[in-house]
Amino acid sequence: MKNIRAEWREILVLAPRILAERREILALAQRILAERREILALARRILAERREILALAQRILAERREILALAQRILAERREILALV
Repeated sequence: MKNIRAEWREILVLAPRILAERREILALAQRILAERREILALARRILAERREILALAQRILAERREILALAQRILAERREILALV
């Protein structure tokens, strides 16, 4: 009987500490989940900006191709003019 009472006393003493630690663990888990949500939101923003940058880069490359085509036409016309002279 004495052992059982001693074990119950120990349980009653430890229970509040265990509950407090459990609350701390839950609070940490909530903080981790909140930070994870923030990281995911940042990652989504980064991906969206990356898509915008890629779209801009494609536009720049298309404009560069147009400029090169115009320059080639101008050079060809210049050659034609020089050939006439």
